[in-house]
Amino acid sequence: MKDSISSSLIFNRKIVTEIRYLPNPIVSDHKGGIIESLKHKNLVDPFKWKFGLADVTIADGDNERETRETIFFDPQRLTYINSNFTTNQSYCDKFNKIFKVFREHIGKGNVKITRIGCRIQGTYSCTADSYDKILERFLGIFPNQFFLDSFEPKDLSFQLVYENGMYTIGPVKAEDPFLRSHFKYENRNNAIGFAIDTDNYVSKEASDDYIPAGKVTDVMTASLSVEKYLFDKLKSL
Repeated sequence: MKDSISSSLIFNRKIVTEIRYLPNPIVSDHKGGIIESLKHKNLVDPFKWKFGLADVTIADGDNERETRETIFFDPQRLTYINSNFTTNQSYCDKFNKIFKVFREHIGKGNVKITRIGCRIQGTYSCTADSYDKILERFLGIFPNQFFLDSFEPKDLSFQLVYENGMYTIGPVKAEDPFLRSHFKYENRNNAIGFAIDTDNYVSKEASDDYIPAGKVTDVMTASLSVEKYLFDKLKSL
């Protein structure tokens, strides 16, 4: 969980970790106890919670313009979203504490994990001093076979899907749709740069045993590694 990207080069960043498990109605019976335990441990501050039909949302704000941290759970998934953490390790440690509380209430044997995913979305600094230059340098990465010269490019978003993961990269302009969609809080950094969106996961195959909880750290590490690899390739644009 080493912090290998300097915070001075990160404009906005969010990590989303989700655990899916075999649907279990026991979760609904323990919603109140989970809420009280999470509040007692001060894992989200300020602590705002609300019930849905079968789900619970806990957040540090009442609306998306102020929310930086969210816990969501229902009978088949637990999700933790944070865009305001200090280090990779602090994010991982907090998620593990949240998951520990959840399993203590539900019962470890009742959380049969079918999928673990970790998504990292961020915008980052590069050497170019204008959006047009960043876009031009992005276009320069691609071979002629992409037929880019046949069209006048205004923007670019490249996505690659690989075994157990995907990433999307592209230039970011001020007030970019990527920013407005994924970083809705008021004090986001609207600086030009480039975006990385990477999602890595492990899933239970039909013939496999359920996924051990210890795999959570492996999936987080995989996403962080992809983010760092892409950052190192793109930071000189």
